[in-house]
Amino acid sequence: MKDALAQGDPRQGDATGSAYRNWTVTAISADVQGAHGKHVLLIYANDIAANSI
Repeated sequence: MKDALAQGDPRQGDATGSAYRNWTVTAISADVQGAHGKHVLLIYANDIAANSI
């Protein structure tokens, strides 16, 4: 599924769009986040942010 999501990512080919899949996932599963309407989110953190979690 990860590869299928990456193919649909509008940032495909962008340095950040390619790199985030190697970042730390900040939750056990995706969830609805109120500030983003009814979108389901799974948050990734780069090495700098991951050290703050």
